[in-house]
Amino acid sequence: MTHRAAVVSPCPPQAFSRHPRRLGVPLPLLLLLFMGVLAVAEGRGAGTLTLLHTNDLHSELESFPDASSTGRLGGIARQAEMIAAIRRERPHTLVVGAGDQVQGTPFFQVFQGMAETEALSLAGYDFVTLGNHELDLGLPALARNLAAASYTMLCANVFTAKDLRPVFRPYRVVTVGSLTVGLIGVIGDPAWNDQGAPIRRRLLQIEPGAVLRSLVAHLRPVVDLVVVLSHSGLEIDRRLAREVPGIDAIVGAHDHYALATVTEVLAAQAAAGAPPALIVQAGDRGRFLGRLDLTIDGEGCRSHRFDLLPVLTPASGTSGATDAAGLPAHPVQALVASYGRRLAAIMDTPITEAPRGFFYDRNRRDKEFLPLGTLTCEAFRHLTGAEIGIINSGGVRAAIPSGTVTLRHLYQALPYDNTVTVVTMTGAELAAFLDGLCRNWLTNITGYQLAGLTASFDTRRQAVSDIRVEGKPLEPGRRYRLATSSFLTADPLRKGVFGPFLDTLEDSGVLMRDALGRLLREVPDLPPLNAPAITITGPRPTGFP
Repeated sequence: MTHRAAVVSPCPPQAFSRHPRRLGVPLPLLLLLFMGVLAVAEGRGAGTLTLLHTNDLHSELESFPDASSTGRLGGIARQAEMIAAIRRERPHTLVVGAGDQVQGTPFFQVFQGMAETEALSLAGYDFVTLGNHELDLGLPALARNLAAASYTMLCANVFTAKDLRPVFRPYRVVTVGSLTVGLIGVIGDPAWNDQGAPIRRRLLQIEPGAVLRSLVAHLRPVVDLVVVLSHSGLEIDRRLAREVPGIDAIVGAHDHYALATVTEVLAAQAAAGAPPALIVQAGDRGRFLGRLDLTIDGEGCRSHRFDLLPVLTPASGTSGATDAAGLPAHPVQALVASYGRRLAAIMDTPITEAPRGFFYDRNRRDKEFLPLGTLTCEAFRHLTGAEIGIINSGGVRAAIPSGTVTLRHLYQALPYDNTVTVVTMTGAELAAFLDGLCRNWLTNITGYQLAGLTASFDTRRQAVSDIRVEGKPLEPGRRYRLATSSFLTADPLRKGVFGPFLDTLEDSGVLMRDALGRLLREVPDLPPLNAPAITITGPRPTGFP
């Protein structure tokens, strides 16, 4: 597929004057979004566009087992075959990724993002947006990878804090067949707040709706379709669709929903007869390839068709010479195989033998205490001697199997480079801390995994009782040490969790996965760890077992 880039005229200054408080930044900053554009692209075409989309790939370049079938899920090689086949059928196709292309498997840490860059480029991606993990290695590393990419990263609402300049290209206008398409990238507030403090000190993020209102209004008259790549989450995407008229499609991300159907949202101030915005999202880890076919007829009316296509590799895998359709294997297959061999030489080093596996399910982690979550917290306690261990459920990503445990397993379970830290609090402070934790837990703000204590939480009284630490009743005046991830203690934005206790902070300097590996080596006969740390009494909220 070939497409021509188009440019649009500079946005008039008055376009930003309507929402100065919501923007919260000087007018010159946002005017920088439109610098360097000189000509006008005309829309009003008729034709079709196929939009292929993924999100939250999280460095899953290789396929992985699927418990529901005899085949394997995902894999960028199989995805690339599907993209190539669809492009042969529909040459007017764009391929986009809605952020978090990286972080989650050892490919990212070992090859510093270059494996993902080369794979997505070879697979035929055209545009991606910024997720909350692209900057995990810092801006210079991301810049190096983007310089090697054949695709373009779009993000309209991130600026340098020092001189208020856009960090990424905010949007592109391209001609695909007979249609002119405007693409804009944004990252939502919750996703941005998952960035580490060093990144947030150097860069400024603006609420996406504030930027989109002006960009869409500027692009709408001169394009046939406006597509937003949004790493924000479904609820924010719905709000953006309601508040920003003129958007045709939002390719969403961040909460990993596999949406089998399009979510249609009509803007509150939509023009008469304007169609609703179409919100799509394709799960995570490359399990699905979303396909949105858009048609503009001669009267300018839009229609669509959507399919969520499973990315499935037969159990025998794709043959070395041909793909599933008997055509020559896609070049990305050899690329991933090469990186995979190099990775295996490092990551398949045995660490220890585990007599039993430790289960972890991403779909249940925010509502349940799971064995690997408990084991990770036990590892924190083992390392530091703290009475209690705790980690945010999102910090743990994959199960540990029984049998030989390798370095790869540790990286997959705990991919983030956070260290084990310790804070100290009194028993009375711990009881209040647990009360707040449980209230937030039940409202689905986030989940936590725990070890070293047990308690009951009454949903009627919204209070914790019967707290026992290492099997003994809680003593209000005693001081307890609590070991946790530096993600929760080293970042000023997350002071709401441990803020009152940061003056007692100790940092072990040991990475979480190294602490887990140490526990597995030093305590080989570990118990199953199936019992929940906190028992819920009273009516259970929706989704809780």
